Amino acid sequence: MELTPYEKYKAKQVERERRLKDNAPMPLSWFGQRDPIARFTFYVGVFTLLLVVVGALQTYTLINQLDEARIEQRPWVYTDPPVIVGRLSMNDNGWWVIPLEFDFHNTGHLPARAAVLNIEQHGALKFDEIQDIQKKQCGFINRKIDRSKQSGDPVFPGQVFKLNGSFGISGDEWGAASGSRNSGPWFVGCILYQQPGSNEYFWTRIAYRLMWRKDPSKIVNDLLPTDLSSLPADQIVAVPVDAPGAFDAN
Repeated sequence: MELTPYEKYKAKQVERERRLKDNAPMPLSWFGQRDPIARFTFYVGVFTLLLVVVGALQTYTLINQLDEARIEQRPWVYTDPPVIVGRLSMNDNGWWVIPLEFDFHNTGHLPARAAVLNIEQHGALKFDEIQDIQKKQCGFINRKIDRSKQSGDPVFPGQVFKLNGSFGISGDEWGAASGSRNSGPWFVGCILYQQPGSNEYFWTRIAYRLMWRKDPSKIVNDLLPTDLSSLPADQIVAVPVDAPGAFDAN
């Protein structure tokens, strides 16, 4: 049936309005989707993505909170500079015997178990050699160190645990080192310890250099003489080494 002139006019008007609508600028909230169903699908997708992002952020926040709680509760062990507890002497094998006492502290909230002190003694050292020694004593280089078989002592929070030991350095090594600008003796290494219920090892690096404090009332240090037995114990002090990372902890 042929359309009347009026019907043809209305049909063309509807077509013009449709074209105008199709070419009209879209609101930003439509995100380029004129079809309402497509627009709704896009909104649902964006909302789902936001939920995923929020969930990931909440998980990340929870993990951080758990890590912070673990760090806050875990043991933290360090030691004061060791104290000379007797006159230095040479034994029958030609080694200088150096009696030291280390005071261990635990500033954490959990007790530390299996705390051990791994240190090396050297007559002379350069500052750039310290980190390599500490890495070895902490077990980072020498993988043959079986820390699971090491015995140690517990250190409880607030407790001062005293470790006494006699450390030695050969007379030949000290004789060659004494008087040089890098002479010590040096004590460099690492404290290793664990927390209850975990096989993870924590570590604290240490580095001390024995110096001669002629006047104990003044902080003026000098190199030790070749004859270590010539000095009273109260004139020998362990000075913390001022080197990058010398007292780092994990």
